[in-house]
Amino acid sequence: MLIAFSGASGRTDASHASLLAAHAATVADGAATLLASERVAVPGSRTGLRHVRFRETASAGEVARAAEACLRGGGPVFADLPSRHLRAGAVRALLDASVLVVGPHAADEREAAAWRAAHTTPVPTWYLGCRRAGGAPAAARFAAAMALLDPDGPTLPCAVPPLGRGEASGRPTGPPEGMPCGSR
Repeated sequence: MLIAFSGASGRTDASHASLLAAHAATVADGAATLLASERVAVPGSRTGLRHVRFRETASAGEVARAAEACLRGGGPVFADLPSRHLRAGAVRALLDASVLVVGPHAADEREAAAWRAAHTTPVPTWYLGCRRAGGAPAAARFAAAMALLDPDGPTLPCAVPPLGRGEASGRPTGPPEGMPCGSR
């Protein structure tokens, strides 16, 4: 299973969300792979998280070959991809799903809906609200806002909170604490 995380407006939220998802998968399944560019720092972990890097300047073909190698290794693969790679046919052919991370502002929501409308894919593309404090109510507000902009666009029932100082300073020494989710 290959799930790609990408952001219409930037990479920081996609990096944070893909790292959280990969760590969650290692807790649930015992192992997972994070495919990310060399610029993404992955905190040390005693879990089964494997980190495979690609050059920030890698072509879509190079990223697709790296993803295929990760998939052959078994377990779920979470990819932090620049949006230009998400549009590439060689990468899209490998995807089981994609997650479009959306920042906390109305402009971020409009940009994400416009990006999804312009870049249709044969796999489901889910919206994930990022940098949104407030747990389940924040996730519900985000889902309602996205439903107005893209009535057919599925929204994940959770939101990634802003990264606090304590969490940011703890990232280099261990896995993140987790991601609060709303009711399902």
